[in-house]
Amino acid sequence: MPSDDYYAVLMVHPKAEPFIIAAAYRRLSLEYHPDRNKAPGAHARMVEINEAYEVLSDPIKRKTYDSQRGMHRQEEPRRQPRPKPGPEPQRPTRRPTGGPKPPSPESFGIRTGYYDQAAAGAQLWKERAPRIPKGLRWAIEGVSAVSALLCALAWGLSFEEPDIMFPVIGALIVSSSGIQAVERSHDAKRLREHFIPRYNPEPEAFSKYEARRAEYLTAQLEVFVSRSHKYHSSQYCSNMENFQSMPRWTAEQRGADPCMKCGYTQVTPRSLPYPFDKNIHWG
Repeated sequence: MPSDDYYAVLMVHPKAEPFIIAAAYRRLSLEYHPDRNKAPGAHARMVEINEAYEVLSDPIKRKTYDSQRGMHRQEEPRRQPRPKPGPEPQRPTRRPTGGPKPPSPESFGIRTGYYDQAAAGAQLWKERAPRIPKGLRWAIEGVSAVSALLCALAWGLSFEEPDIMFPVIGALIVSSSGIQAVERSHDAKRLREHFIPRYNPEPEAFSKYEARRAEYLTAQLEVFVSRSHKYHSSQYCSNMENFQSMPRWTAEQRGADPCMKCGYTQVTPRSLPYPFDKNIHWG
């Protein structure tokens, strides 16, 4: 078997169809024919192309060539697979040590999820049943209005220019105020005896925990330290130059000063939702 690979000479795949081999031969013949190509190696190249096509265009010769080619490839030593590269060693990253630790609710005497518990109680408070049924409310206001109207008519008969609207409006205001007073008293009792003990038993401890939590979150805010050794809360501050981002506590640990425009950003402590926001005790 010649040392040349006929498939490589014609630049086709070993399993190429005969029409592909013929098309490759025509293309290479036009490119390397001595009448067209006057290069020094064109004639030798054309001889290789003709020899390869003579074998590969004949089915019997091609079959014999393929069997000899397969035996020749089996005798060649197999190349050892290239070993896979191992994982790159991790480079130690310089991270600032120390720093503030997040506050624990237990250290303030409250349970984890205290805010979510109070928010659930506030939602139940919003969806609570009406203190005085609507039918009873309308009945009280209707009776008050009718009574005021009758009193006004009786009062108006004794005057030459009666004005019956003032007594009616006054009676409605008094009845509405009375209903609100009853509702407020009822709400105060439910809030003291049921909602506050269950959903907001430690308001002062929660306020202290939230203040400490806000300090921690403020220290963890990402700031941008510029060449002037000032840290900024916004990288688009007008006083910004080249900067490096880091937590705020790291910038303060390195002695950076806050920017007068944007360096004093603070995290606001959360406040409990109504009716626990001010721990109201009505009565």
